[in-house]
Amino acid sequence: NIKEQIANYKHLVKCYKEGIYESKIKIDEQISKLQQSFKQICLQYKYTKELQAFDKKCNEYSQNYGDYLANEDIDLAKYVRAGLFVHEFDENKAKKDFQTLKDTYRKIFSLEESKPFEWRFAFPEVLDSKGNFLGFDCVIGNPPYIKENDNKEVFTNTYNLRTYKGKMDLWYHFAGRGLELLREGGELSFIATNNWTTNEGAEKLRNILVEETQFISLIDFGAHKVFENASIHTMIMRFKKITPPQEYNFHYQRFVGEIIYEDQMKIFLSGKLKTDTISFSQKFKPSLYKNKVLIFCEEKYSELLNHIAKKSDFKILDNEITEGIVPSPDEYFILKTISHLTPQEKYYVKEWHTGLSGAYTPMSKNNFIIYMSAKNFKDKKLENFPNLLKHFEPYREELIEKKRKYKTPNKPYFFLHREREERFFKEGNEKIISQIRCSTQRFFYTTKAFYGSRALFFIQTERLNQKFITGVLNSKLITFWLQHEGAFLGKNFKIESKILLDLPLIRITESNQSTADKIIVLVKKILKAKEQDPSSDTRELEKEIDSLVYTLYNLTDEEIAIIEG
Repeated sequence: NIKEQIANYKHLVKCYKEGIYESKIKIDEQISKLQQSFKQICLQYKYTKELQAFDKKCNEYSQNYGDYLANEDIDLAKYVRAGLFVHEFDENKAKKDFQTLKDTYRKIFSLEESKPFEWRFAFPEVLDSKGNFLGFDCVIGNPPYIKENDNKEVFTNTYNLRTYKGKMDLWYHFAGRGLELLREGGELSFIATNNWTTNEGAEKLRNILVEETQFISLIDFGAHKVFENASIHTMIMRFKKITPPQEYNFHYQRFVGEIIYEDQMKIFLSGKLKTDTISFSQKFKPSLYKNKVLIFCEEKYSELLNHIAKKSDFKILDNEITEGIVPSPDEYFILKTISHLTPQEKYYVKEWHTGLSGAYTPMSKNNFIIYMSAKNFKDKKLENFPNLLKHFEPYREELIEKKRKYKTPNKPYFFLHREREERFFKEGNEKIISQIRCSTQRFFYTTKAFYGSRALFFIQTERLNQKFITGVLNSKLITFWLQHEGAFLGKNFKIESKILLDLPLIRITESNQSTADKIIVLVKKILKAKEQDPSSDTRELEKEIDSLVYTLYNLTDEEIAIIEG
């Protein structure tokens, strides 16, 4: 009787764990015997077809060889019978067929070979009276952190998991599986990377956590690196597996300094560290965060952020932005000098930018990128450009292998991995360049050619004056918005597409035209000063823009004081 066996097993394991027994050997034997019985039951469900095929092979063996070799085998003696009429047979063939049976038996019955973790054996406390898995009270851990961009092969067999999304981290799958193993009301607690709250690849995990759990607490270590040998930023998170209330509060805490010293760690974790720590009760409405990034801020800032959001009537569109160029590997497409190239070859070589040195200011450029793709080199041959051919030749095999790895084997090896739409980079086209990782936001306007790396984003719109946009985006108001609604990597902003598409901009109308015109004039002055001397001090001009932006959004003196503070 399966119910009696399960009840008996649960009782024995409980006695074993609590030390209530007379003989450890005897209780071990009883537990082992019941485990073997459960294995047989598991096998019947899991390997029905395999067992039927195995029985058929055993019958065929019996007919051909009787119980030859099987009568001395403790496992197969139960399945191979002595034949009534056995003819002479080839012993070598019999031995070979017997070994095949042994291998099949081992594959089906030897569960220990693959070292499976069977809940019924290890934790009978999580079973109901019929042996069904109910779930754990708690799942706690430090899962592996592996980014898909760094190791795509690890993710090959995970595409069907509900937590899978491109550009993800492997630990998201562990969080999803952890929730599945919990009983209703159970808790999940992980220490893992802190950027899941805003990372594009964590969108499916966020939706699962928002819709299927109640947040209990998030303790973010900020820029402090908890693990000495890992250059990652982490947080401790706790979730309760229940259908969440329509609105609730949870504890949020973040370290905003550089290092938490050893004698401070326990104080920080207890929530009593007064320096470099933000700690508050976060009001949370799950319905507002479907397919959204998760941003946390104190309630006193929420009203101001809502004011800014309500004043906004313009958002950048998806087709108006692009990430920078991805050569892959970058160094194989970069040139230090172009003096040796012919005019025809120089046409495919562009000045290469990898960052901005500040708002309104590009970094000095000293490299060039070979910009070739199907869009500009489709019907041409590299052999007709001998200096470029010579440059690529040492990297040919590795570049071919990279194309295979990225599943573009038919793409010529000297083509860029992702060239993007060239209109964003071309001479004459208005464009705004944004740096992804920065301590303060950096937006730069230009009409010059600007071919940039994946460390940058490019904005191009005809729907609103782009100098005006540049002035607003570099203002203190947007700094405040990014601090509370943006994404972070350590202490730096991480301004990627989701953040750019959500920037709270304002249209130029008849009522605000004069304010917008003043901002545009000031942006022109700053750009001219920076072009003449990148180290020019333009802070007074930038302060004027800040003041005009406050007027544009109709902020009160109290609201301005919050931002300036």
